[in-house]
Amino acid sequence: MTSSMEKCFLLPCLLLLATSSIVQSQFDTGATTNECVSLQPVGFTNSAGITPFIVATSPNSYSPGGQPVQVFIVSSPSIDVRGLVIQARRTNGDTSPVGSFSLPIPNNLYRFLTCGTSTTGTVTNTGASTKTTPITLSWTPPAVGVGNVNFFVSLAQTNGSFWSRIGSRNLLTGPPPPPVPLPLSISPCPTPTVQGFQARWPTLDCMRGTAVLGNSATCNPPSDSTFLPGDTDVTCTCQDQGETASCTFIVTVVADVCVPNPCQNGGTCIEVPQLQDGFICQCLPGFDLPFCTGGGPGDSCAGNPCSGNECRESPNSLAGYTCHSVTGTPCPQA
Repeated sequence: MTSSMEKCFLLPCLLLLATSSIVQSQFDTGATTNECVSLQPVGFTNSAGITPFIVATSPNSYSPGGQPVQVFIVSSPSIDVRGLVIQARRTNGDTSPVGSFSLPIPNNLYRFLTCGTSTTGTVTNTGASTKTTPITLSWTPPAVGVGNVNFFVSLAQTNGSFWSRIGSRNLLTGPPPPPVPLPLSISPCPTPTVQGFQARWPTLDCMRGTAVLGNSATCNPPSDSTFLPGDTDVTCTCQDQGETASCTFIVTVVADVCVPNPCQNGGTCIEVPQLQDGFICQCLPGFDLPFCTGGGPGDSCAGNPCSGNECRESPNSLAGYTCHSVTGTPCPQA
């Protein structure tokens, strides 16, 4: 049977039978604030010989506000202990705990001990149940660098067998973690301009916050493509540092590209699906392709379109004129 004296761990215990009930209570609840600085039971000294325990960390450095550091309490072979208290401290001799721990698993065997203003910088046991090495804890660095850090742990098997202030190697401080980039975004989806079977839209920017990145969005299908009649989905995508942002919009092509009539000045629209625009205009004399713009009737032969041959007004031709050879050689025809 375990004696009440064996149940003192890291606590100020008076070795008097009259205090046995107090000793029992102290051991069952772990260390108190009296041990925040010394990490050692009052009235006792360390066990003789070299400590069988090692305190190790992974990685061997930390970044202020960075990722957690794993802290390992190991021995070879494994050793059963009944009590524990651990802190991280600056290497300059300051005894205030720095950073914060997460409770080991199973966490019902451990609790936090408030030391000074730190509520999660010290971990101790909740009772006298057995804890077997290796014991693993997770320590989160403080947001602001405090220089190099040591971990100090005290472990006890009984009141006559304990080791206090076992230190780790220096945990070196590293640079702060790089800032988290703003999320990748893309310009708002555009409203495409549709002319016949062709659609176009402006270039879409890739951005982080309000900063425009050097690369533009890639659209599938791209702008200025020819589309079939009906609705077609277009997806534009930005990619940067492993992130993707996209937007999707619809291009609608009406089956009758001649409604409304794209040909001006009385021109006639003729649907030709094989052409990029899907149609061609038959213009009145004096107006120019592709949309029957220009000066007006009587001007279709202006500009010597027949290259020196005879030009005759011809309302029934697509160009509004025909060429007639005056040299005996073929001449360009509209």
